[in-house]
Amino acid sequence: MRLHLALTLTLLAAGCASRQPEASPEVRACMPERRLVGGEHHVRLARLSERARSYSACMQANGYVLDETALDDALLRYEYTLNADPLGGDPQQQLDIRKQQLLTDPAFWRKSGAAPASTS
Repeated sequence: MRLHLALTLTLLAAGCASRQPEASPEVRACMPERRLVGGEHHVRLARLSERARSYSACMQANGYVLDETALDDALLRYEYTLNADPLGGDPQQQLDIRKQQLLTDPAFWRKSGAAPASTS
């Protein structure tokens, strides 16, 4: 019983410690609706690309810049995960979709002039 409680508290503490800080009001105003985008690959990619373009324009208008190094690192880690599956096939379509999704993630945007966030 005590071990179960200790394990639960440890997992809960780790989850709370990794929580993202709240986005500023200007970032929240730029965020697209969080609806699922379905359809065939090319249709889904087009919809996600349009969402990413509008988010990018809004963020740049508010003085934010994309942290391309962090974005590239995240995509590379995702590609490694996809390539680890021996029956996964060509990961390019999934990488294209994931890139558009990450472009609308506030974690990859920072105020211009601010130091880039360190990735561990």
